[in-house]
Amino acid sequence: MGSKNAPVGAYCSHRTMPADLMLRLPNVPDDLLAGHPLRGITASFLRHEVHLLTAGQTVPIHAAAGGVGQILAQRQDLGTPILACQSGLVAEG
Repeated sequence: MGSKNAPVGAYCSHRTMPADLMLRLPNVPDDLLAGHPLRGITASFLRHEVHLLTAGQTVPIHAAAGGVGQILAQRQDLGTPILACQSGLVAEG
């Protein structure tokens, strides 16, 4: 089971919460699932804390095929041109 959102105490070993906040996770090994929140947290931090975007700025996303890059490149609400780079290739969108 997993949580729809990370409530306070999400990184403790045990947590009690209402059932409507839970969802069934796919049959994937725990070590693969463990990295997903970190990618999202990193992408959110980059987008909201490191540099606030303004209209007309071009956003370079290095390693766009990686975990954090994929999250940033798929955001449709950025409102700015995206320059995605991966393995020496460049794609504008």
